[in-house]
Amino acid sequence: MPIFVLPFLALAVGAAGALAAVGEGRERRRYTVMRDRASRIVWLIAFLLLAPNAAYFFCRYPDWSVAYLFRAAKLPSAAALLIACGGAALAGAGFRVGLALVRDERRRALIVGIGACLGGAVLATAALGSRLWAAGTFEEFKHPEEMQTLSRSWLGLSVVLINALTLVGVWVALSAPARTARVAATKARPDPNAAASPLRAPRGPMPKLRGSDLRRG
Repeated sequence: MPIFVLPFLALAVGAAGALAAVGEGRERRRYTVMRDRASRIVWLIAFLLLAPNAAYFFCRYPDWSVAYLFRAAKLPSAAALLIACGGAALAGAGFRVGLALVRDERRRALIVGIGACLGGAVLATAALGSRLWAAGTFEEFKHPEEMQTLSRSWLGLSVVLINALTLVGVWVALSAPARTARVAATKARPDPNAAASPLRAPRGPMPKLRGSDLRRG
C-alpha cells in the first residue's frame, strides 16, 4: 500500500478492533478479558500486517509509495521502517478512541468514524490515482513515455498479492474477538427452558419393591 494510506487504515483497524471486542460485552469481567485480547490482536495486525506491507513498498518502490511527490529513494531504509511503524502505531490510538465510544454507548459514532477513515484512504488513493497507475522512479516520472503501467509491471502483481493477503489476515484476526464476544453473550443469556419445575425427579437409584409389598397393595 502507499505510505499515505497507512494512517487511515491503522486508525480504522484499531477502532474496528474495539467494536468487535466489546460490542456484546456488558459484564465488567468479561468486558476486561475481551478488551485485553482485542488489544493484543490490534497490535499484532498493526505490526505484523500493516507495517510490513507499507514498509515493503516504501523500501522496494519508494517513489511509487509516495506517489512521486518527492524523491523518496534517497531516504535510508531505517527512516522508511520508522515511518511505517509510526503509521501502524496509530492503530493503538484508534483502539483507545473506539473503547471510549463503546463505553459511552456511542457505537453509531464509532461506525461513522471507521467509515470516515476508510473513506479517507479511498479518497487519497483516488486523488493520486493517475500517479499510482505508473510504475517507475521519480526521474522517470518526468518522462511518462519511459514508464510502465502498473498492470504490466511486477509492482502491479505485488500490489494485488500483498494487499489481498493483508486484507484476508486483517479480516480473520478481527473476526476472532467478535466470535468470542458473541459466544460470551450467548452463554450469559438465561435459558428459558431451564426454569425450575415444581415436580422434581428423585435423586439416586429407585428403591426396589419386594414381593410382600406388592401383595399388600
